[in-house]
Amino acid sequence: MFVGTIFLLAVCFIESIILNFDLGWKRLQLALKAATYGSERHPEGRNIFPKWLCRYDFVVTVPHATAFLCIYQIAYVASNPYGGYPASLLAWGWTLLAICCATVLLTIWKRDESKLPAIEDDPKFQEVLVNEEVVISEDDNGDKDDFVEECAISSGSDKPDARDDPECMSVPLLPDGEQEQAVEPKVEEASNVEVPVE
Repeated sequence: MFVGTIFLLAVCFIESIILNFDLGWKRLQLALKAATYGSERHPEGRNIFPKWLCRYDFVVTVPHATAFLCIYQIAYVASNPYGGYPASLLAWGWTLLAICCATVLLTIWKRDESKLPAIEDDPKFQEVLVNEEVVISEDDNGDKDDFVEECAISSGSDKPDARDDPECMSVPLLPDGEQEQAVEPKVEEASNVEVPVE
């Protein structure tokens, strides 16, 4: 019946809000990298790509689309009896949907302090943060501005690794802002030496 569809859309909307405000974009990126670290296909961990599209989907598309579809389904089913079923059976469906939604709304208010450790202290991310240079986007939903700032977390260099960014592949990373000088490869001219042929 319509109960499963509407309830699934409502739960997906609530999950997207919880992921945005509790988990955050920065932790999501590191979680993907840590989960795929050491795999055969991505031995250094997988990066989210393209970042701008994934972030847009995470913050805008998923919450708005699931909320819109849920409201649309409720309005559509309310105005058009579902599947031509009798009103008594539809009333059971609306009752079950109300119970499901009430259960979620009554339990969502019970909140404690987050048990998630800080990213730097989380043992799941230690191997990724210590052994690898990880380019992440700052976000954490509490910043003063709503822009994405690229930064690098590593045990060594503070410069992001251009190998993972296709836009930076043509720009070499040089220490201390040194300019690369075009150096022609040294080619030695061979003297005319005859090789005896037998």
